[in-house]
This record gives sequence, C-alpha cells and structure tokens, in this order.
Amino acid sequence: APLDSYAVDARAWSGPPDAPAGDVVERPLGAGTIVISYDPIVPIVHFRLSFTASSADDPAGKEGTANLMSRLMLRGTVGRDRTAFEGALEQLGASLGADTSADELAFSGDAHRDRWPALLALLEEALCSPRFD
Repeated sequence: APLDSYAVDARAWSGPPDAPAGDVVERPLGAGTIVISYDPIVPIVHFRLSFTASSADDPAGKEGTANLMSRLMLRGTVGRDRTAFEGALEQLGASLGADTSADELAFSGDAHRDRWPALLALLEEALCSPRFD
C-alpha cells in the first residue's frame, strides 16, 4: 500500500482518552488502530498505533525492509532533520518508538497529558513526511 494510506489525523486525538482512569481504549485511526491509556494520577498518556503492514510483507530477498523503514521514519522529517526531530521530542519530554513483527508495524510512545497533542502532531509529521536519509 502507498505510504499515503498510512496518514494519521492526530487532530482527531487532541487530548487524553475519554475513559476512566486506568482504562485502555482501542479505536481505529486512519489505516491503523490506536490503543491509548491514561492515568490522571501520573498524568501520562501512553499509546500504540499499529498497522497490519508487517515484516511478513517484506519482499523476498529484502527481509528487514519494514523494520528499517519504521526506524528511519523516526529519524527526521521533510521539515526537521534528525537533530531537530529528536530535539522536539526531548523538548516535549516525550518518547516515540517503532516495532515490527510478522503481524504488525507499530509506533508507540508516551507524553505528559498536556503535551499529548504535540506528540501526536510530531508522529503525524513522521508518518506523513518522513525524511528517509
């Protein structure tokens, strides 16, 4: 599938989940599924955004493509080189990571409740305009 099919509209998730403390919410988002949890005692939002694209979809002889792609997507965007992207994450006090398996390609992270919208905007930037260099 073309990368554009994985576009995420982070504006649809502009705040912590509307669930009681400690609950986990799973909802479709773009071409994937997002699982979020929030505990107001800690005030950290954790998320995992997964897609059915996976390492099982790697072309024969090019195993590891999905893993490489997911890692490179978090190393800068068209608008921010790697240093600027990592600096933006650091300034938010947030984390982003990528995982691949035979079943899914997933991005996960966490941020303080007040910085959650900015973290999702940064993830959206990474998914929609990766630098790949």
